[in-house]
Amino acid sequence: MLLLLSSLTASAQTLEWRWSEGQVHTWALDSVLVFAEPHPLQARLNQEGRVRRLQTELVWTCRVGVEDRSGWELACHIDDVRLMGWPLAGEEEAVETALIELDSALTGATAQLQLTRRGHLRGVDLEGVSKAGGREAAIHETLRGVVARAAAGFDLHLPGEGPIPEGWRQKTDQRFAVPVSTASQASVRVEHRTGEVGPGRVSGFSTGTGTVRYGADPQGEQAVLLAVEAESRWVFEGQAGHLVRREWVVVGRETASSRFEVGSPVEPYAQAGVIQHLDPTDRPTPGAASGLWTVDTLPSEAWHLLVSSALRTAPGER
Repeated sequence: MLLLLSSLTASAQTLEWRWSEGQVHTWALDSVLVFAEPHPLQARLNQEGRVRRLQTELVWTCRVGVEDRSGWELACHIDDVRLMGWPLAGEEEAVETALIELDSALTGATAQLQLTRRGHLRGVDLEGVSKAGGREAAIHETLRGVVARAAAGFDLHLPGEGPIPEGWRQKTDQRFAVPVSTASQASVRVEHRTGEVGPGRVSGFSTGTGTVRYGADPQGEQAVLLAVEAESRWVFEGQAGHLVRREWVVVGRETASSRFEVGSPVEPYAQAGVIQHLDPTDRPTPGAASGLWTVDTLPSEAWHLLVSSALRTAPGER
């Protein structure tokens, strides 16, 4: 099961995102992806390798870039990066080269997050990484996708001003976006429930279901259909208006109505993630270098979360 959060007491008045000019927050992001199909990673010298899993660890510092009536555009400077990939057999060298290059390109770049006042993560872009030319554009999109998956846990809709309800719903959720080579569409239903309410802080848990469709031709045939389940626990700083911690697991399995005639069934898709707010005194030292994920790799917190989740047992070593 997901990690239990510490008990909180007393009460908070509202539950809404808040950002003010000059306000700065730092988070550590830990994400593990188990892909539904082998995922390509590109290097600059026409090298490309595919991975079954990708572990991403980021530390970034965010401030308000632009604010309007709908919400904020946050500029998040990426302070530190570590990427670990599980390659397909025979593609180890290309994957390792790509991971080292992607690490170098991401470190010092700026992620731009579009966050509404209700907490919907509308989009993630990446600045400071070249996208001139076809090859660099492909690398840029790979990097943007890596950051978007790690940041998906920020998509937490909140009820806004007024008394905190026991529960509410969310109809769109970036955690349900599946990273595939073709566009995906998702139908989502997420239920949020409050847990403990404390002095300024509120804890809660969320469950969700949805269907994800991708790989369809123009006639809508030969599509992969995944039934997706999600669970998460979170702590929100109600008075300050920022996320303290969120842990989540998302698992997608191919449905009976998916593409049997096209080929063998796709692998189950899964993602686990942890977002942790950091105080200035909690800033971690730079992590280990990026590289290949092997049986000797020290598992991250997100991997332990995925393994222990009620939604899934860990995929076997390949």
